[in-house]
Amino acid sequence: MEFYASLTINRCHFDRLCEVWAKHHPQSGFPFPRAIVSPLFARNGILQRLYGHHKQCKVIFDSGGFHIQQGRLTLQSASHELRRVYEENQWAHRFTLPDAPIISVDSRKVINRKLASTRSQYREFPEGLPSVLQRKFLPVVHGTTSKEVYRSAWEARIVGSKCLGFGGFSTSGPNAGVNSFTRASLQLFVEFTALCKKWKLDSHAFGIGGPASIAVLHYTPVKTFDSAGWLRTAAYGNVYLPYVGAVNITGAASSRRFVTRREFRQLLKATKHACVFCDNLTLLTQSWLHRALHNYCTLTAAMRELDSSPAEQTLEKLHRFNKRFAAYLEFVLEAQSSWMRANLGIAGEF
Repeated sequence: MEFYASLTINRCHFDRLCEVWAKHHPQSGFPFPRAIVSPLFARNGILQRLYGHHKQCKVIFDSGGFHIQQGRLTLQSASHELRRVYEENQWAHRFTLPDAPIISVDSRKVINRKLASTRSQYREFPEGLPSVLQRKFLPVVHGTTSKEVYRSAWEARIVGSKCLGFGGFSTSGPNAGVNSFTRASLQLFVEFTALCKKWKLDSHAFGIGGPASIAVLHYTPVKTFDSAGWLRTAAYGNVYLPYVGAVNITGAASSRRFVTRREFRQLLKATKHACVFCDNLTLLTQSWLHRALHNYCTLTAAMRELDSSPAEQTLEKLHRFNKRFAAYLEFVLEAQSSWMRANLGIAGEF
């Protein structure tokens, strides 16, 4: 499993992150071997910065689906602009097709309309674009039922890509702007990744990936995922801990559990996390840059540990630190077993 760090930020923040990283890791080079960026909303030369590192960094161009969901642009205008941007920047690793994300409060009529609009992009968007781009397209699959996910995934294969992306996680928070796990969305995700494995396609999970989440995602066949959480949560004074999730160390976020310095040190010891960005708790409390890079290091270290951890061992740690996500992992493991027993079959032709 590989992590693509969201870098849809301004150039000043990008440069400062790189500077702080270089100060603490002077021999390691560019800090982000994989990144995702929304080119229609990237500002102040971010694309040029990433192009300058494209030999050291695989870059996914996101379609701006979140911004379509928020009403900041239409699917039609996004499709028009993305065709131009993709042709001008063929150096990127993958190019996400435009999509119309579903949110949890959508009516059945709206869901059907959005699904039809996304599926139409599988056929229409690639037309006339260079074959070098078409091979690197990343279609996004949505759905609120097994039948919808299967139909969308099946139709997405017409693109000819070697990878499909899943955008069907539940939404919550202000303006439905946060992707989150539910048993229903995890069931669909398990079915999606199983289909991709059956069809010999890589799978990608869009927009989710805290340390507790990746402990669940790791035990599906998902190949890659992306998240902006490592940045966003840092801005609110929150920091990641393996298996635990995010805790607040500044007192500035009422939505997160606040921990004192003593409690935070105890959690660091209990989870066995250590990185140069949390050595100085005063600096970690005062600097969102250090919190962001600590979060980034927490995710990358957690993935390395998960690579050698059987599911039973991870489940034991989640039961200790985050019982809710332990229940999610138990659900995913059972859903996978049920899916295999059903021989990957969904009745019906479309």
